[in-house]
Amino acid sequence: MIASEVMTPEVFVVSPSDSVAHVKNLFIKKGINSVFVVDGSEPVGYISGAELSEAFFRAREPIDSILAGGIMRPQLVTVKPDEPVQSVAKSLLRNESKAALVFDREVYGIITKTDLLDYFVSNYRGSATVRDLMTASVKTITSQHSIFHAIRVMEEEGVGRLVVAEPEVVGIVSQRDVALSTYKDRPSKLEYKRESRGKVKRDVRYVPLTVGDVMQTEVFTIPANSDAVSAAKLMQERKVGSAVVVEDRKPIGIISKTDFVRHIAETS
Repeated sequence: MIASEVMTPEVFVVSPSDSVAHVKNLFIKKGINSVFVVDGSEPVGYISGAELSEAFFRAREPIDSILAGGIMRPQLVTVKPDEPVQSVAKSLLRNESKAALVFDREVYGIITKTDLLDYFVSNYRGSATVRDLMTASVKTITSQHSIFHAIRVMEEEGVGRLVVAEPEVVGIVSQRDVALSTYKDRPSKLEYKRESRGKVKRDVRYVPLTVGDVMQTEVFTIPANSDAVSAAKLMQERKVGSAVVVEDRKPIGIISKTDFVRHIAETS
């Protein structure tokens, strides 16, 4: 199959001057994980949950006043409508991107990892087990850690999500969860700073969100010996990006959309 046969024709775009608040609202209202930044008619960048969470980490404050052009990834993944699906999968992996723009003088559509997950379900039954595809090392964190610590661990480990364990699994937190978190309903603490001439200035600082505030508490598990298509269908039905792989009731790995994309790329 080729790109035009698996793409989603509806593409969500923002301009470089749009606020990050606008981007967040698009993510939430449309249930999407990425947008392209277009300047006039020219695609110039890309924003996913990774870019939003990184901006959150660097600012350590509400990021709604930041502009899309200031956080976008300028490295765009573009593919032509007649490009083989396996080639698209390779491009996404090579560029560590969640989406590719189907483009040939004009925008035709978008291919996300979700689109490739659908392709996997339709074409790869019996080709592999969950154990064959999963990422064996499970990166964990506790619910009491700050979201800034979670972002740092995800960046250092090169992963998009962490299992929350204490020591039993109680949740999962992803870059998207962090990206869509907000300070609005959090309590604040007051710090008083003495300035010149004896004046005292009140400085309001927000209490950092914890992993427990933003994590998904419903964790989906799947046996390691299951057909990989079963895991993909579970993720489709429940609209999640990953499932924890278990053996004898113990977590031994995690399987995500990236693992399915990798399998597609390797079977060309």
